[in-house]
Amino acid sequence: MSATLLQVRVDEDVKQAADELFAGLGMDTATAVRLFLAESVRAQRLPFDPASRETPNRVTGAALGEADQIASGDIHAQSYRSFKDYRAALGM
Repeated sequence: MSATLLQVRVDEDVKQAADELFAGLGMDTATAVRLFLAESVRAQRLPFDPASRETPNRVTGAALGEADQIASGDIHAQSYRSFKDYRAALGM
């Protein structure tokens, strides 16, 4: 199998952070890119869900945690059949 050259432009800070990350994992960035490409081809998709990589901010994280507690029944949340019922509960 012959090799071909792949050049990619990335932000310098991202490249440095990636180099440090992959060095800590025992490989260089070029090896990590080759692994990424091979796994993408094998799986016929990205080897991760891009949306799952987003870290919510503190407020959103707290809201998601509260939603989990409501869903599990750990805390009670009032529900209403309609906006009219909600307004009535507020005395409006």
